[in-house]
Formats: sequence, C-alpha cells, structure tokens
Amino acid sequence: MGLDIHVMRPRRLYLRDYELPVQKLLPGVEVRVIGGEPMSAFDAGVAEDAIVKHVRVNQQEPRYVLPEDDDIHYSERFNYAQFDLLREFAAFFDYPRKRFLLWGDCAFGEGYDLDRLPSLKAAWRRQTSRYPHLVFHEDNRGFYFPTALAKPAPTEFGYIGSTLRLREELERLTTKIHLARAHQETIAGAIELLRQAAEAAEKSRLPIVFDG
Repeated sequence: MGLDIHVMRPRRLYLRDYELPVQKLLPGVEVRVIGGEPMSAFDAGVAEDAIVKHVRVNQQEPRYVLPEDDDIHYSERFNYAQFDLLREFAAFFDYPRKRFLLWGDCAFGEGYDLDRLPSLKAAWRRQTSRYPHLVFHEDNRGFYFPTALAKPAPTEFGYIGSTLRLREELERLTTKIHLARAHQETIAGAIELLRQAAEAAEKSRLPIVFDG
C-alpha cells in the first residue's frame, strides 16, 4: 500500500496543494486522491499553526520557526510494509521475537495490524525503546520536524517526531542491517529514503510530512 513522504509546509497537505510522486512517474494519467476534501486556506493555516505549537511545547532547543517557504523539497513514494518492517527491525533489538527472522514481505497485509509486528507491539505496550522516533510513530500520517524532541509527541494531527533523532536512529540501525537476513535490501532502502528526507528537512527547515 502507498505511503508518500514529502518535505513541505503542513498546510500544503491539508490544501491538497502538491503533486503525488506517482503523478511524476505517470505524467498525464489521472490519479484519484484518497483522504477527504481539501481544507479551506483558513482552516489549513489554523491546522499548521496548531502543529507548530505542538512542536514548540515539546522541543528541546530554541523556539522552532516555520520558514515562509512554499516549495516542496522532497517527495517520494514509500509504502506501509517497508516502513513497518523497518520499525519492527528497530523494536526487535529491545524486544526480540524469533518470528522476525522468518518473515517474508507477504506477512504484511492491508491495514495496520500490530499482531503482525510482535516486537513493535511489545514496545508500544511498554512504551520504551532505544529507537523511539522510528518505533513510536505512525505509518500513515504525522510529521518529523527539524528540531530536537526527546520522543515523538502524539497530537490530533498524528505523531510529531524529530529528524535529528531519526537520523541518529537510522545511523545506528545501518550498522545492524546484516542481521536482517533476507530483509537487508528492503530495510536498507527504507533507511536511505528516510535519511534523504531528513537531510532535505534539515536543509530547508521544513518538516517531513507523511501522507498515507
């Protein structure tokens, strides 16, 4: 299933003011966007302000300021299964489950099912992890802002994580990819995609936006 990730202002998500990655791959092909009607400009601005307020309440460094930048600095097609496999891999090091070593990609069905992610399920139940910005995020919505947050903050707009902490976690997992066995290529691809997005976010000072 599709998960698009962008680096842009949050209000563009709510205005539906962006091109989907699949539209870049298939120019001229009509694509039906799922996810409700676009908000008004006023409501999208209110939502963006509320998201930035959540960031400022939870951040660990000087006050975050959202740039007046309407460009899209990164936009790629991801998928839920790939991101969830990466999150399960991260959770595995705190809550190892033998089942992980036996998985094939077909183990991921449609929808969000923690029963198919045993290590991730254990981490969420206990609310502790050495990889919180991967483990305690959602796979279909939310943000990563270029600022320091100890742990992703739950909000009505989805979880808000930190690109700085995300990159640190990705670097640590990179050294463990060989333990993923048959899933090395899939996990390496997910790490690289998120690393590129995080770098674009920190360069532009705009958030990574999950659009699932």
